[in-house]
Amino acid sequence: MAPAQCWWTLNFYTVAEPDARREITWTTDRAGTAHGIVLWFDALLAPGVSFSNRPGESPGVYATLFFPWPEPVNLEAGDVVSVDLAANLVGEDYLWRWDTRILDQGQPGQLKAEFRQSSLDGTVLSPQALRQRAHSHVPNLSQDGQIDGFILGLMDGNHALGEIARQVAAEFPARFAGEGEALARAGELSLKYGRPLDRKYLREP
Repeated sequence: MAPAQCWWTLNFYTVAEPDARREITWTTDRAGTAHGIVLWFDALLAPGVSFSNRPGESPGVYATLFFPWPEPVNLEAGDVVSVDLAANLVGEDYLWRWDTRILDQGQPGQLKAEFRQSSLDGTVLSPQALRQRAHSHVPNLSQDGQIDGFILGLMDGNHALGEIARQVAAEFPARFAGEGEALARAGELSLKYGRPLDRKYLREP
């Protein structure tokens, strides 16, 4: 319905801010029914080395993103579509917001459609989950949390995993049939949170 535009440019050598927001505006060049906007990326890895997940490219690992409107809009050539698109990092995922205004032939007084949307609209949040994230909530560890906290507390550079497993099995006998199961749990946490091994430990004897 309109030419592609660049919304945001990322340089992974210098990027310091995970959030992004910019309003983009198109003037449609043909008539038709529109259902939303599509977002993709063009990646430059090195001079002469690039790839893209733009529509029409061969399917790859990364999919395009489609931001739908709640209802289709019949557009005419010359209509002006403005989208305030924002991406905010919340925890380990992004919250997207796309606010849309469509003007008939670009006339300020001829508003054809207006939508305010967010990916939060499609997120299922239980009342319990919301309460557990509240500022006033006083958290209390589950048994799994107590086990992990106990193991992490022993990872102080003075205890071997075998000794940690022995203490964990003794402290939580109802959860672990023996030191082998406790060692597996401690090993997982060691991989996740332990410091990388020094090169001297990786050399051939």
